[in-house]
Amino acid sequence: RFFQDTNAAISKSAEQVAEIQAMMSAMYQKFSQEHGLGRITPPPFSTLKYHKELTRLEKTFHEHFNTVGKLLTTSQSRITRKFFEIVASRVVHVFDVANRDAEHWLKAVMSPMETQVREHQMQLRRRLESIKRIHTATDTLEDRIRELSRKGMDEYAAYQDRLRQIDEK
Repeated sequence: RFFQDTNAAISKSAEQVAEIQAMMSAMYQKFSQEHGLGRITPPPFSTLKYHKELTRLEKTFHEHFNTVGKLLTTSQSRITRKFFEIVASRVVHVFDVANRDAEHWLKAVMSPMETQVREHQMQLRRRLESIKRIHTATDTLEDRIRELSRKGMDEYAAYQDRLRQIDEK
């Protein structure tokens, strides 16, 4: 029962990994289409090596602990203690390694997306700054045009007055 439960836990993890991988693929595709980001395929993650290690541990258990001779010659408490010292501690180690590997895989899956989103964000900020500079330059240019226009109108009015004065003489 112990090994069935541990293999079931690894199998459930494999299903969750497959779901995450499908979601990440869809998310990468959506970002690629909507934001023009590069197309990325998330790296695969397999639980096969953990299943193999659990199978090996189960075989070891059956060879060393689950024999009629061992059961007859060794007390129940000693068998249980030895089992946990040897096999159960290895199973815990397998789960620790699987957990660490899954965390590394998640980081590897998310890293390209995070990098592209950050780069896209920086591009958008640069574009926004450029647009702000253009608006500032446009406002400054419009102010300068109005100023020159007023100055030109004032000079035109001054020339008109001078021409009238000349005509009147």
